[in-house]
Parts: sequence; C-alpha cells; structure tokens
Amino acid sequence: MILGLASALYGNFGIDIEETWELGDQKIPSPSAIFGLLAIIVGLLCLVTGIFGSLAGHYKLICFTLPFQIFVIIVSILMLAVAMVGFLMTT
Repeated sequence: MILGLASALYGNFGIDIEETWELGDQKIPSPSAIFGLLAIIVGLLCLVTGIFGSLAGHYKLICFTLPFQIFVIIVSILMLAVAMVGFLMTT
C-alpha cells in the first residue's frame, strides 16, 4: 500500500503533468505528462489492491479475494505499460 501511495504522489508532484506540446494548432500532452498520469493511476490501483489484499488475508472471504486477484492482474499489466512508456521516454 505504501508503494502504491508513493507512486501516486510521485506522479502528482514529481512530474509536470500540465506540460503540453504544440504541433501546429493542436496541443497534446507531453510524454512526461502521460507518464505522470499513468503513475498516478497505477499508484491508486496499487493502493486499492493492497487494501483488498489486507482484507483477503484477514477475513479469507471470496468477496475480498476475487477483487484482489482481479486488481493484481490489472495492476501488473498497467505497471508493464508504464514501464514501457518510461523506457521509451529515455531512449
């Protein structure tokens, strides 16, 4: 849960998410802004996953373990996507 919160805070405070690029007459968000927004989303999902994991470990009920498993799969796929965006930003 702490790592999810740290990721969300880094995405919010660590990166300029308001930065835009101008291409002709269009404004699009820069890759660093997209990376920051993705870090916020994945961080909040990690926080929710940690809460469901704690509830699943304590109560051992299907109403907590099934959402926990679903969030783990979603977060792992999103973390891979954010890592690819971060890698493509550096190259």
